[in-house]
Amino acid sequence: MAWLIIQLLITLGLIIGGLSGQLVLRGTDSSPALVVFGCLWLIYDIYQIAAYRKRKAQDAVTNSQIADLQAQEPLPSPYVIEMTRKSGVVGAAVKYKIFLNGEPVGELRNGGTLSVETRFRKNAVTSPVFMKPFFFEIDSNGRAELQFVQASKNSNMQNFEITSGAAVFEPSGVSAYKFD
Repeated sequence: MAWLIIQLLITLGLIIGGLSGQLVLRGTDSSPALVVFGCLWLIYDIYQIAAYRKRKAQDAVTNSQIADLQAQEPLPSPYVIEMTRKSGVVGAAVKYKIFLNGEPVGELRNGGTLSVETRFRKNAVTSPVFMKPFFFEIDSNGRAELQFVQASKNSNMQNFEITSGAAVFEPSGVSAYKFD
């Protein structure tokens, strides 16, 4: 991740240098061409950072933990998980891509609700936005309601709180996670 940030800073430096007229695109002697090239490269840098965060969210629940979750005996009928996100100014335009047990299941919009089905009683929810997996076990009523809570990156607080129908559980190996 540090290399991606350094690359982003270099790109911003090229754009600023081109705007100031102090730097030019080699072979063209053109500052505007450097600015255009820098803007295109900036889009690529932002894409790379987003892709990195997506990979980290998918990897947040380790393969062994996914295997443990999926080794459960499947439920006879699917259970419903309803995730809600309160409307707010911070991150209003951002749709949170949600992963259930390592698989993408949808996007949670500002002020929106996402309903998904699962065949497992124990589940893990992650997203590139918050990274820390949220592990929960659905009650026998077959429906769990979760409310998204904005937690700081370094907080021990989970990113979801249970509204009804589930309980938090700690799978083996959670303390071994390193989130950067």
